[in-house]
Amino acid sequence: MSQQAIEEQLDSFFSKIASGVPQALQEAERQANHWLQTMTADYLYCLARYTNNQQKPGNNRQRAATLLFGTLSAKDPTEKQFRYDRWLNKMPIEAKNQIKPLLLQTMTHNDADARRAATRAVAQIALIEIPQNQFVELVPMLIQNVLNTQKVPAEVREASLECLGMITEDIKAELLKDHADGILSAVIAGMRQEETNIMIKRKACSAMFSALEFCSKNFDHDNERSIIMNAVISCCKVDDEFIPISAYGILNEIAAVHYEKLPNHMQEVFAMTLNHIRGSNEAVAKQAVEFWCTLCDEEIALIDEVEYARSQNLPAPRRQPLLFVSGALQHLVQVLTEALTRTELDADPDDLTLAIAAGVCLSLVAQCVRDSILPHAVPFIEQHFMSGTWKFRNAAVITFGTILDGPRDLNKFITQATPALMDRHMKDEVVRVRDSACWALGRIVKMHHKSVLDLGEKILNAFAEALQGPPSVSSAACWGLHNLAASFESEEHNPFGKYFNNVVQALLTVGDRPDFDEFHLRVAAYETLNVVLASGPDSAANSYPGITDVLIKKLEASFSLQTLSKDDLMDQADLQSMLCGALQVICTKAGPGLAQFSDRMMICYLTLLSNPQSADVHEDAYLAISAVCDMVGADFEKYMKDFTPLLFQGLENVKAYEVCSIAVGCVGDVSRALGERVLPFCDQFVTALLHNLQNKFLDRSAKPGILSTFGDIAFAIRGNFLKYCESVLQMLRQASSTVMSKGSFDTDDWDMIDYMNDLQEGILEAYIGILQGLNASGKADALYAHVNTIMQLIAHVASNSKRSQGCAFTAVGLVSDLVVVLNDKVKGAVTQQFVINLVRETRQSYGDDKEVVDATNFCMEAIKSIS
Repeated sequence: MSQQAIEEQLDSFFSKIASGVPQALQEAERQANHWLQTMTADYLYCLARYTNNQQKPGNNRQRAATLLFGTLSAKDPTEKQFRYDRWLNKMPIEAKNQIKPLLLQTMTHNDADARRAATRAVAQIALIEIPQNQFVELVPMLIQNVLNTQKVPAEVREASLECLGMITEDIKAELLKDHADGILSAVIAGMRQEETNIMIKRKACSAMFSALEFCSKNFDHDNERSIIMNAVISCCKVDDEFIPISAYGILNEIAAVHYEKLPNHMQEVFAMTLNHIRGSNEAVAKQAVEFWCTLCDEEIALIDEVEYARSQNLPAPRRQPLLFVSGALQHLVQVLTEALTRTELDADPDDLTLAIAAGVCLSLVAQCVRDSILPHAVPFIEQHFMSGTWKFRNAAVITFGTILDGPRDLNKFITQATPALMDRHMKDEVVRVRDSACWALGRIVKMHHKSVLDLGEKILNAFAEALQGPPSVSSAACWGLHNLAASFESEEHNPFGKYFNNVVQALLTVGDRPDFDEFHLRVAAYETLNVVLASGPDSAANSYPGITDVLIKKLEASFSLQTLSKDDLMDQADLQSMLCGALQVICTKAGPGLAQFSDRMMICYLTLLSNPQSADVHEDAYLAISAVCDMVGADFEKYMKDFTPLLFQGLENVKAYEVCSIAVGCVGDVSRALGERVLPFCDQFVTALLHNLQNKFLDRSAKPGILSTFGDIAFAIRGNFLKYCESVLQMLRQASSTVMSKGSFDTDDWDMIDYMNDLQEGILEAYIGILQGLNASGKADALYAHVNTIMQLIAHVASNSKRSQGCAFTAVGLVSDLVVVLNDKVKGAVTQQFVINLVRETRQSYGDDKEVVDATNFCMEAIKSIS
């Protein structure tokens, strides 16, 4: 097929897409895939020509450019790299040199939709080619387009700014360092007050946010910083639906990244933000509030660093808090409390309203200035706590609740306010006030329960009464009971001891209400139920069997619920997940005392896993089965015939990696429960786990757990693990090489750092399990040949400043096991200075944690014993 043939079919091809008919869409998809796979260059060139053809319908031109863009990008990293390689290495240079001018020319056309789609495609090509030192002429051309205000049409300047923004958003700053000043000049030109074109200003603001990383050095120079700040501040004041919001996004980012460079501009920003918070444009007001939230976050962190350094007799940190929040405190609290009154009874509970934003900010202000907030907040509370106007009464209650995690000593204040909250506000005629009162009381028992120890029973009864209220109040009461149960768990006078069964029944009743789907009421009830069950006092032990029976009956009944719609199916799945979760909690709490119910539980769980359900239900079913494993121990063997195929179903579900991860954990739980009785299943387990480790489609987060599960299996089957050692230890070596190839995690990608720490910990746990398991059968010498590999990993952990505490603790545990099991054979390895340093630093990092102190002391004594 020729280019001409493709072009002749594109009109009908786009008509199929526009129709929205499933069959036509499938035909169009098959056709597009065929062209892409068999005639890549011709297909992309034809799309570019179609995009550029002003005689074609604008919506089809947009579709053509969007399809072209789609061939160049993907969310999945592997597919994305494939598409990048296809463009770079499989596309003829002459084809690329024909496509790019067509798209660039389309960026000058009047049709806005086609122009924007072409702009997006050009930016994507730039992201692919610029790192390869190709398409280097693009960025200078875009800069000149923006700066040449006299000769370049407005729509071209707009498209050029949009393209710059897309490129700078995703490209590494060092690749464009030679153009950084030009990019900044272009963006500032679009933002300046003299620019009257609103669309250009919008695109400039978007580009500025993306380009902030490129202009970090410009903030070090007063004149350049002033130009940037003046442009941003002027855009914050523009009368437009979008520009002030974008400009505030930039300002907030500057506050976070360049906090110490703000003093010369704070007076103007202070006045502007307070005016906007008081203004009629709520969207802009919320952004102004967000600015102060950002400042609070920065100052809280800086104050904590200063206080920590002082407490440890360390030098003062380089960065010091500039106390902007303290300086603005009086006026800031005033506008925020005023904003709390700007609420309506019919406001959507899922919307972030100005009142909610103000409450969040006020809480951060309290954390930042602590006791200093009281002279400014307390008068407002006292004046309006009993106000005849519900908005002011509600605002006073919220103000009281928000400042609870700031000041040091609120005991007197809390003891005075709590009775009024229970007796007046939680029974208010206005539902919103009752809701706020439940929330405020929940904050009290979460943060200051010592102040209300003698009111525990009254508070419990107040929440229990509120459970029967409207959904918003009932949901807030659930949260309050959640906090009450957690806070009073260790108290001698735990009010739940007397009312345990009543509370459990009340929460189950809330979960069964017909309005359970409002304000996430059922979720709130079951989450609270789990906390109540987990924190139940000793006196509640006799209640667990009866509660378990009720929960199982509810789960059994759930299979018979009428499901006539997708919503019904979702509600059924959610209920089953929550019941599995509650049963898991109560089994963990009560232990073997509930073994009598294990058969009924397993029938339910196996039924859930046997039927197609949402991933969430399978996750919770596997977790609940793990709890049964722990509860019944070796008796779990009787379920293995029916459970094993369903367990492998989870292990093979790599698309739903959360399910796969939990199934992997279940393998470990089964191994620990059965001990050597798990041996008949181990060939399948180990094969499946090794396969998953090598499966490139399994999310990486599942793989550390697989490694540690090898340790669980080895510990269970003892010397029988020798048959798997060669394959498993090879995998551990490869995983260790992956970790050590990353150096000391010299990256700011904390997701990668967390993953590498998890991977290290998984490897270390695997070695511990294998060492202990083989040693139990007198075969630990089989691991001696791998001591050098193990010590290299421990040395990496010891030298890594970004190691997690858990990783360090596990490494110390492995050192102890090596000494205990292999004795003098590892003397030269474990007496190295990096090992001693690791043990000492681990103890110091955990403070006075008894488990860590005991473990590190044991390790040091073990090392000394062979020194």
